[in-house]
Amino acid sequence: MERTCDASSGRRAILSHRLKGSSWISMALAASVLFFTIPAAFAQKPDGQPNPAVRAQAQVQQQIQQDKAGYAAAIVARWHDVARASGKWDSNYATDLFGALMKLGPENLQAAGEATSYEAMTEVLMAGSLAQAPQSLGDFAADLVYTPVTPCRIVDTRNAGGIIAASATRNFDVDNTTSFASQGGFAGPCGVPFNVASAVAMNITVTQPTGGGFLTAWAVGSAQPVASIINFVAGETIANSTVVPVLPGGGNDFSIFAGGSAAHVVIDVLGYFAAPVATALQCQLSSPLTTQVVANGGTINFNPNACPAGFTAVSLTCHGQDSFAGTNWSSFGITTTGSAHCQGTNNSGGSQTYNAAFTCCRIPGR
Repeated sequence: MERTCDASSGRRAILSHRLKGSSWISMALAASVLFFTIPAAFAQKPDGQPNPAVRAQAQVQQQIQQDKAGYAAAIVARWHDVARASGKWDSNYATDLFGALMKLGPENLQAAGEATSYEAMTEVLMAGSLAQAPQSLGDFAADLVYTPVTPCRIVDTRNAGGIIAASATRNFDVDNTTSFASQGGFAGPCGVPFNVASAVAMNITVTQPTGGGFLTAWAVGSAQPVASIINFVAGETIANSTVVPVLPGGGNDFSIFAGGSAAHVVIDVLGYFAAPVATALQCQLSSPLTTQVVANGGTINFNPNACPAGFTAVSLTCHGQDSFAGTNWSSFGITTTGSAHCQGTNNSGGSQTYNAAFTCCRIPGR
C-alpha cells in the first residue's frame, strides 16, 4: 500500500521551524525543502514490467542527490525544537548536524529524513557514519573501542561563559566539528568525530573556586550521578583525569554540576570510546599455485605453498584442470595440527594437471 503526502503542506510545516544564527542553512532550506514518504513496492509488477513505485523511489533518490543541502537543512529544521527541549541544542547545533548529514549517501539521508523521532534520526546518522551503531547511546555494556586524540581544550570558563555558580549545571559540547571557542576552548575541532563517541576521556581542572566543593559530570539526558569527579577547596587549582559518558550528536553532549561553591572549569579531551566498526577480511590465494601433473592411474600427493607473512590459512583447495570427475580423493584439507595435504588417484582416463592453494586471510592493519 503506497503512502503519500501533501508536499506543499509539508514544506509549510518544515519552514515554520527557524534556525537562529545559521543563515546559510536557512537560505538552503528556503531554496529547497524536500521531504518524501517512500512507497512500499516490489521490484516488478506481475506482468514483469518495472513497478511505477520503484521508479518513484529512484526519482526520490535522484532528487535528494540533486538538492542534498536542501534536504539536509530540512532535517536540521525539523528537529530543531526537539533538540532544544532535550538540552541538545547550542549555537553549533545546526552546523554540526548539517555537516554530518551531508556526509551520508542518498539512501541513508532519506532514512534520516523519514525517521519518526529525533533518536531514530541520530541512530540512522550513526549507522551511516560507522556502519555499526552501539546498542544505545552512552551504553557501557556495549563493546566500545578507545581512540586517543591529541590533547585538546574544549572548555575554559575563564574565556567564555564565566564561572559556574554554586549548585548550577552547565552543558557542553564535545564533538564540535568547527570550533570550541564559544566554550572558551580551541578555535577548531578537537578530534572527537561528530555523533560517534559514547564516552570521552577528559582531564578536568578546577581553578579559582570561591570555597570548598565538588564537580559531577554525566551525559546530557541521563541521571546525575552521586559520585564526584573532583573535589576542591577554596582558591585551589586541581585536576583529575576521568571518563565521562556523553550523548553524541548536534549540540550539547555532557553536563557539569558545581556543588558547594562556584568555580571555573577547564576541560581537555584525551580520547573517546565508540562502537567498533567491523573490518572486512582481506583474503588471497597462496602464490604461486602448487602444480602437479599426474598421468592416468597415478597417485596425487602434494601440498600448497605457505601463506605470506601476516596471513593465516583458512581453507585448502585441491583440484584438477578439468573437474573432479574421475579423480578419487583419499584425503584433502587442513589437519588439526595445521598440516595440509592433497592426496588421491587420477582415474580420469588421461593426464591431469592438479593445483593446490591455501585461501589466506588477515584483518588489515593487525
